[in-house]
Amino acid sequence: MNLPRLLRLLKPRQQKFLAAGLLTVLTDYATFFVAYGILRVDLGVATVASFMAGLVVSFALNKLWVFESRGDSIARSVGQLAMYGLLLVVNIIFTYYFIAFLESRFGIDPRISKLASIVLVTAWNYLLYSRVIFLKGQRSAAL
Repeated sequence: MNLPRLLRLLKPRQQKFLAAGLLTVLTDYATFFVAYGILRVDLGVATVASFMAGLVVSFALNKLWVFESRGDSIARSVGQLAMYGLLLVVNIIFTYYFIAFLESRFGIDPRISKLASIVLVTAWNYLLYSRVIFLKGQRSAAL
């Protein structure tokens, strides 16, 4: 199955979600590449800077473009950002332990299990973004 055919199977919002994810990855990597590779910034600083740049792009694209959660009060936007950040922490912890478990228990290469974790995290992120964090016309429920 080719990519255009696969994309037609997705709803427009799901296509936008994947596009936002790609832009987030590009932002993260480009920031890291410039900071660490060109400017010779410390690895830790470059990693945090690229991660934060990706976070800003991801939140903005998902809030304003993918889920069209515009016109929210400042308090609601701050609440969305807090839930977004909390989910991010959960995703990081899950990913670490998922990869470590698959490697120690089944000997699966972390480069492979990382891909599996991306699929799982992407799926539940979409559900939580659409049904909780950026839920239109209603208050977002706490995670």
